[in-house]
Amino acid sequence: MFHIPNAIGLLFAIAQLLLHAIYNKSTKRQSNDGKREVALSEIRTVVGIIGNAISLVLFLSPVPTFYRICKNKSVEHFSVIPYIATLLNCMLWVLYGMPFVKPNSTLIVTINGAGTVIELLYIFIYLLYSDGSRRIKALLLLFADIAFIAVVSAIVLSIFKSHEQRIFIIGILCIVFCIMMYASPLSIMKRVIRTKSAEYIPLYLSIAYFFNGLCWTTYSLIHLDVNLTIPNAIGLLFAIAQLLLHAIYNKSTKRQSIEGKSEVALVEIYLLFFRPTFYRICKIKSVEHFSVVPYVATLLNCMLWVLYGMPFVKPNSTLIVTINGAGTVIELLYIFIYLLYSDGSRRIKALLLLFADIAFIAIVAAIILSIFKSHERRTLIIGILCIVFCIMMYASPLSIMKRVIRTKSAEYMPLYLSIAYFFNGLCWTTYSLIHLDVNLTIPNAIGLLFAIAQLLLHAIYNKSTKRQSIEGKSEVALAELILIW
Repeated sequence: MFHIPNAIGLLFAIAQLLLHAIYNKSTKRQSNDGKREVALSEIRTVVGIIGNAISLVLFLSPVPTFYRICKNKSVEHFSVIPYIATLLNCMLWVLYGMPFVKPNSTLIVTINGAGTVIELLYIFIYLLYSDGSRRIKALLLLFADIAFIAVVSAIVLSIFKSHEQRIFIIGILCIVFCIMMYASPLSIMKRVIRTKSAEYIPLYLSIAYFFNGLCWTTYSLIHLDVNLTIPNAIGLLFAIAQLLLHAIYNKSTKRQSIEGKSEVALVEIYLLFFRPTFYRICKIKSVEHFSVVPYVATLLNCMLWVLYGMPFVKPNSTLIVTINGAGTVIELLYIFIYLLYSDGSRRIKALLLLFADIAFIAIVAAIILSIFKSHERRTLIIGILCIVFCIMMYASPLSIMKRVIRTKSAEYMPLYLSIAYFFNGLCWTTYSLIHLDVNLTIPNAIGLLFAIAQLLLHAIYNKSTKRQSIEGKSEVALAELILIW
């Protein structure tokens, strides 16, 4: 009787070995399929982030128009319709990417949410500097956009209960409006063929449209999303057609000096992203007394956070990667401009610091990937580095705060920056607390406290602050630049 349990155990063991022999190949196949799926998801995320960056550049393309409107304080002959149409398109894609329509579409919501805000700012400026029938028309179109989105949302949420049905309905609307947007250059392309001159299609915009279409088409094909694939594939074809026209009519194109100047100005505006320091550097064509260190330090901070948010370190951190990826690109542009207008020892110093940043990130990435195999350990090590560098950045205004207390004047601490720091710290602290992420919470909570301290100093020394006329003018100019962001 004592041998019966052992005999039964032996039978179970033999049965398990047989099952292993039978299903061994299919188990390996499933494992490989799982790894392939993870790899594809990671590639899709990276492509989506690149697509976000390029789309942001396209959303910012009308900036020179609104710079001119703000400068002349008139909308002149410009129409509000393109911005109303783009706003509607962005809001539709935001609705499409919502969890109650198509879950796990963070990258779609992120960039189109940014586009919605940017287009609303354009329309706000248009309303500010238009009058009479133009202002009424712009307001009516704006309300029509909002009403249309509200009606579509109400119908979709009340009538259609499944994700598939909601995706289908909103997807069709997104396809229609997106194709209309991509088809808008057709009239210009016709003009290029007729005049045999490509001067009316800026080359950099055609290249941006090409890479934008390529990124989003690739993104949509990795996990097939027909609603994303159709409009972006069509947009890619239109962009290729524009580039072909550039290649065909490049030599015969008459380049007017005004066009050349406007393109240079536009490129400068893109590069600067309206940072007054670099606007001044480009204008004077000299870095003067400005230091490259703050931008190199910010670049290092952004690259560390991008590394922290990668799927092989901390999965599902798309928002962290998106904003810090954008920050990395912007800081690299600042450093590029600095290198362009610096010389001698300053240029060598800037290059050495830049290479030091890249080398540091490469070494950290190599050590983390080769030594630490678990997500938890990788998150811990890179998280500590992120905390240290982020706190150093947030603590940088301490010297200015000390000066404010000593002089009893807050003129050297711009109020809009203190408010921006406050809301930045508040948002990221809240974000990190929802799904507790200590590495995000610590530096952003400290940054929030520093921002509150700055706002308190503004409140205490506001009345005693001596406002100089030069400072006043520079703040007005800066406020205008921020408005046309």
